Amino acid sequence: MILITGAKGFIGSHLCREFPQAVGIVDDLRDARVLAPYINKTDVLVHLASKVGVETWVKHADEAYRNNRCVNTNVINFLKACERKPFVLFTSTSEVYGATVNAKETDTFSIVNSPRGLYALDKIQMEYELRFTGAPFCITRLFNIAGGGQSPQKGVIPKFIKEITESCPSKVSPDIRSFMSVNDCIMALRHIITHRIQGIYNIGALNVLNMEDLYALICDALNRKRNYTCTGHGAIPVRIPNIDKMSRFYKPESNITEILDEAIKFFADH
Repeated sequence: MILITGAKGFIGSHLCREFPQAVGIVDDLRDARVLAPYINKTDVLVHLASKVGVETWVKHADEAYRNNRCVNTNVINFLKACERKPFVLFTSTSEVYGATVNAKETDTFSIVNSPRGLYALDKIQMEYELRFTGAPFCITRLFNIAGGGQSPQKGVIPKFIKEITESCPSKVSPDIRSFMSVNDCIMALRHIITHRIQGIYNIGALNVLNMEDLYALICDALNRKRNYTCTGHGAIPVRIPNIDKMSRFYKPESNITEILDEAIKFFADH
């Protein structure tokens, strides 16, 4: 049995469609009783449940951190209680690298000097705790996954689409990011789950551009005029993954135009 936490989320909902036989957990995992029925009955645990979004971690960092710590503690205790250990796929984050270019899985962990650092701290704690459960595991550090199904509160692409469509002025930085299609992400995760690949892997693509260029592309795709203020660089001016390890088993296929087309279509349909 495949058990997926965070099944209602952006990645979780896509993964549940990819594995229709999986059991998706949508209940509040701060209640340890939610996982109890699956002890010794789970072959694969995909742990996605987490508070996400820059706004959440800037405005409510302490609350989000406490929530995630409680959820992760219950997941760790669940794994320790399983005599028959499941394979664990844990989705971590590129935030664990701080400000990096060509970030490799072996790079030293650093926390940026901002409230978002608690998000990175929560993820790196879970990465560490997994090592003491006795379960085989894979840690995936996701880099800017985008596409249909992502909310404007949790991704810069749907945020820009919403603001541009509604003729609201945007605040845009010149920061550089690299975006991966959610469909490519799901294919990479599927391969890890199917083949029980262990280790730490960056999951991302090399669709690299700065936020001003991204904003302009979305305006052009929507046939709307640019209406934004440049804010200057944020806490992390550049974040680009090194995907050499992932490329051994999966190479992303979607370009930035395809990612934007999917995100725009989803926004129009919903």
